[in-house]
Parts: sequence; C-alpha cells; structure tokens
Amino acid sequence: MKAANTPESSDPLPPVGSAPSLRFELELLPAQGLEASDDPFVALSDAARYSRLLLGRLASGRDTCLKYLAVKIQRGGYRPAKDSLTNLQIEDLWERERESLDRCSGRGVALRYDLGEGASHSLPVTFCKKIRRYFHVPCPACGRPLRDCRDDALLREHGLSEYSRSSVRFLHCRDCPAEKGKKVFYTASLSGEGAARGGAEIRHRAELYRDFGSLVRSEGESEERRRLREAFPCLGCDHRKECYPPSPAGAPIPAETRLVPLSFHEFHLLPQEAFEFRYDEFADLLGGASWEGVRDKAIQGGGEGRARLLKGLEGAFSSPLQWLWRGHSSGHWPLEVFRLKLQLFSGLCQGLRTLHTQCRAPHLNLSPSSVMVRLGPPAPGVPVRWNFQVGLTGPASSSRLSPEPGQPPPPAGLLFPAADADPAYLSPFARDAASGREETLRITLRTVREDQGGVHVEGTATSDRARLDRMLPRDVLRILPSTSGGPLESLTLWATVEGHEERALKIAAVLPAGVPVKPGAFDGAVTHFRTLQVPCDLYSLGMLLFRTLLVNEDRDSFATDAAVQRILKQLGLKYEGREAPSPHRVVDEVLHMVEEDKEVFDGAAFLYARADRSAVASAIPGRIWSDTLLLAFRLVTSISGFSFSADHSDYDPEQPEILVDRVLREVLELETRAGVELFSRGERDQEISEICASLIGESTESPAPVNPGS
Repeated sequence: MKAANTPESSDPLPPVGSAPSLRFELELLPAQGLEASDDPFVALSDAARYSRLLLGRLASGRDTCLKYLAVKIQRGGYRPAKDSLTNLQIEDLWERERESLDRCSGRGVALRYDLGEGASHSLPVTFCKKIRRYFHVPCPACGRPLRDCRDDALLREHGLSEYSRSSVRFLHCRDCPAEKGKKVFYTASLSGEGAARGGAEIRHRAELYRDFGSLVRSEGESEERRRLREAFPCLGCDHRKECYPPSPAGAPIPAETRLVPLSFHEFHLLPQEAFEFRYDEFADLLGGASWEGVRDKAIQGGGEGRARLLKGLEGAFSSPLQWLWRGHSSGHWPLEVFRLKLQLFSGLCQGLRTLHTQCRAPHLNLSPSSVMVRLGPPAPGVPVRWNFQVGLTGPASSSRLSPEPGQPPPPAGLLFPAADADPAYLSPFARDAASGREETLRITLRTVREDQGGVHVEGTATSDRARLDRMLPRDVLRILPSTSGGPLESLTLWATVEGHEERALKIAAVLPAGVPVKPGAFDGAVTHFRTLQVPCDLYSLGMLLFRTLLVNEDRDSFATDAAVQRILKQLGLKYEGREAPSPHRVVDEVLHMVEEDKEVFDGAAFLYARADRSAVASAIPGRIWSDTLLLAFRLVTSISGFSFSADHSDYDPEQPEILVDRVLREVLELETRAGVELFSRGERDQEISEICASLIGESTESPAPVNPGS
C-alpha cells in the first residue's frame, strides 16, 4: 500500500465555487431553508459508511447550470462500525478509486471530471450559510491551515489514537509550536477519546468555530493578515460582529450555527458524471413501470438531489413514443421489453469488462446502487426507453490490509469486499474471504535465492489436520513462525499458494533483502486468505440478471432472492465437493427446479405490471427464456463444466476479462435471437431495427471529460 497523497498546496481557495467563470459548485438547499439546516448540501445518497454522494454542477455566469455532477466526497466523521478500516486503508480506497476511474474512462464506467492539480484531495473546508462562501479552516492561533495529524508519535505522546492504526482523526496546526507542552487538537469524532495527556486539549466543531473569534477580533494590519483576509472571509465580513460577539468563555455564539463543515477533516473529492437512475429503477421502467411510480419512489429514497436530477426528464417521459410496439396489435411489445432488458444487462457487462481489462481487478461491490443508468440525448424517431447508457461506479471499493511497521507488506492483490457491500449481491467466495482462524502448519523451505527484489523462497506447507484442499492457487497465507530464535523470529511471511502436491501445498514468498534465511523446516501459525478476483463478480452479475428478469409489481427483490437461494441450496447439496457432473444433467436439474417454482420463474415475469403479464399467453419463446435463466444460474453457481467459473481461482490472471467476454457473447446471442423474433416479420421492421441501432450507438458514445480549470 503506497503512502497517502496529502494536500500540500498553499492555495488559499478551496476547489468548490472558486473560479469566476466556469466553476464547480455544490447544489444547496432552497434559500428559505438554507440557514436553518445543519446540512445545506443536496445529497444524492447518504448510505455509505465512509463517503457521501452530493449533487454538484458545472456552472457559468451568475447562475447557469451547464451540467449536473455526482460528487463523491469523504465524510468528515465516519459512521461508527465494529469493523472500521484504518485511516491508511481509507486513504488507499480513495487513491485506488481515482486511479481506476482514470484508467476506465472508456465504455460503461462513470467519467471522473478533472478539477485541476491537487483538487482531488483537499484541506478541511467550511461553508458559511450567511454569505455562501467556502474556506479552508484556519488555525485560531496563527491563521495557517489546520491539517489532519498523521504523526503517530505525537498522537501517542498525548494519549490519542494513532492515525495509522485507527479511523479517528485530529486536526492540528503543524506550524504552531506547543507552548509549555500544550497542544490543541480538534476532532469531528463522536466516539469520544479519553482524557488527553501531556498538556493536550481536545476540542470539537462548535469550539473550533468559537475559537475563530480570536482571529476576527485581533487588532492591527500586516501583509500576513491581508493574505488571511482573502482566505478567511470572516475577517472582512459585514456580519462579523454579530457572528463573534463578546461572550463569556464557553458560551455559544451565532457563528456556530452559520458555519457548517463541508468536511471537518481533510477529504477526497471525486466529481463524476451524474446518472439519473439506479440499475433496478431503470430495469423497472424498461419492464413497463410507470414513470410517475419510479420517479416518486426514487425521490422518496433519495430526497432533494434525486428530485432535481429527475426533474429534467419530465418532458421525455411525457412523450407518447416510449416504445415501438406498446399497444400494437402485433403482440411484439413483450419481446421488445425483453430485448431492452438484455441490452441493459449487456451494458453492465461492458462496464465490468472495461474494469477487468484496465485495472486487472474485480469490483466486489456490484449491486443496483453501484450500476447507474441515464437517458441519452434525444434522437429523432428513437423511443425514449430505447435510449440509455449504463455506467459502473465505485470501481475500487474493496479494501486492503495495512502494512505493519517493520514487516513485509501484504500482497497488493489481497482484497476484501466493501464493509457496506449489499450481501444479496455479494459472492459466497467473498463472504468468507478470510478464515479468521490460525492453524499450525509445518513449513519447509526448499530453495532460497536473493536478487534486487528481495529474498525469494519456495517450499511446502503440510498438516495432518488442516483442510489443505480449500487453499487454492493464488490464495495467500500469512505465516508467523513459531520457532524462537533464528532469522525469521518475529517476521511475518506472506506466502502465495502455487499449487498442490501429495498431502502438501506448494508455496512461494518474498522476504526483505538481507534476511539470512536458509532451507529448513519450522512450525508456523498460518491464516488462509482467499484471493478474491474476477470470478467473484460473476455471482453479482447473475443476481443482477435475476433482478432484471424476475422483479415486478407483485414480487420484490427479497422474494426473488429467496427463490434463487432455494435452488442454489439444492444444487449445493447435490454437487458441492463432488466430482464434476455431466453439464446436461445439471441443466436438466435446474430446469426441473425452475418448473417446480413456476410462479417465480414464469416466462412473463420480466413485465412489470400485473395487467401486462395477464394479457399475454406467451410473452417470448420458451427456449429463449429457459436459456436466459440458465445463463443466470451458470453465473451464480460454481459447478465445474456447467458454471462460468468453478471457484474463485478459476480465471486467467493474464487475461482477466475473458470470463466476462464469455458472458457477453452469450448475452449478445440472446439479444440476437430476441431480435430475430422481434424484427423478422417484414422488411419494414428490419429497417426500423437498423435505424434505431445506429442512432442508439451514436447517442451512447462516452463524452470527453470537462476540465473547468482550463
């Protein structure tokens, strides 16, 4: 894990709302409620543990919105959790997500908007609701910017949680010398640190804003104070006397309610293109759900931000041209809906393929909330619900272990699913990424060689009790030698499983250069970690395909998931841990189980409204429907010969995109088969198909990034 990228710029202006012409802004609540709210920013989503999603915009002139943006911003105070990541792990998440978005700026992944050098990681920013100004948080003593304290030794000295080993953060002024050992720290943490020691004082948000009064009321004029006036608007504000009146020590002042933190601590900022819909919302629209129903439900769950994004679509969804065949006597409409749903799923697969190709890593957090959809630009003659673009978000939400001081770092490819990943879409491989138990294995080092990259060792791990068959190639073993004395004492070995031999694992590890290790054997306390890679995303894809096909007005996602899990449980009992069965036998088993639960897996389930399903005798050809369900079951299972992947190690690390390529080929084949049924009844239908495909292809090209700083 690389060192955190910290903001070192001395620029007095934050990246939000600073440029005079083309500028980046955050949307704010209406004026009548702005000053009364403790959170004046318009949210698109507030569900994540370590981040928020706010509605932003590119603006020009006095108040002209050129484009809405979805702004992912690091929380100033994290939501409490039993299994919190450390600050270093959280920093790593943000750095990897920014890099992943930049690498994946192709088809199917949300674009990141570049705000200029250094804007992606900012010093703390506070917003004044009274004058609508943003500013970096100054030290109340000297006026220089406050920063997160990353000095673990300093924090330990004062009895505070270390930055590298916790998720607690403290602001401090690194330019102010501590007087007589006294040090002031500010924090947004609600967990409550114990009493600080060594002359340290911990103060919170209201106390920080109260402390600004010493800057506002100070006398004199100097070059440094003139510079501070540019960066800290309270100094020259007409309201400063009413905001910072003389008051008894510790008494509240008006500034405390007029100032709100955009982020109390240093924060990462990722402005991305805004998509109007979640994947599941648009799947329902394609299935025939009413615009009003989907809109109202989205606003109920997302609030003001979703309302503003969706408001611009009222005209599109009031158009009479929503589909080609809705209400037509030909009965083509169910086929049209089915084909559009396959195209929606295909767009998701395209985005995932881009991620696998460019980042050579899994997503590990695919769910309806991490796959977004937006309408394309209006195209003459193209139905509204034909014209959409899919965008993958959160391409690096998986976490990694932090390195221990003085120890070799864990492998970079050792990933763990996001703490708030949706369990309904999380692969069973990822649910048990680490065994959590230590087992004693006999480690035998057979070969040792040293080069510029370190000391390379190869050997075996054996045990009479541990289940070695569960440890697969590319999995990782953390080995703590049990033998006292010798060069490996107190050293952590990170070994990779290379394969199996009779009653043993073949392993390889790299030790720091200069460790005088020799071939030999020792006992070690070993923890097994699965290496989660692209096969884990296949389960999520399969569950999203089931969501696309089976959820409707009468059956929600919970009922659909329960039906799928019933079949998976039966398949697991029949085939888990056994020799590979005949693929044809598994196909027959699955189709038999589907037939027994026909109410859920009915061939018209993809039509959203009960009235639409009851109006059709046969929505689509039965063979196309059964092949589509089999595709979904092959994604969510791990049965050799039947499934796309037999286990979490069943992929080509040199070409990780191959698995999704196979899925895409089959989805496109199903699209083609549905298209033949839909458009084979005359040359006119074929002509319509070609024109629509051409127009949609033109309208879904990814736009070039906009740089408002240019």
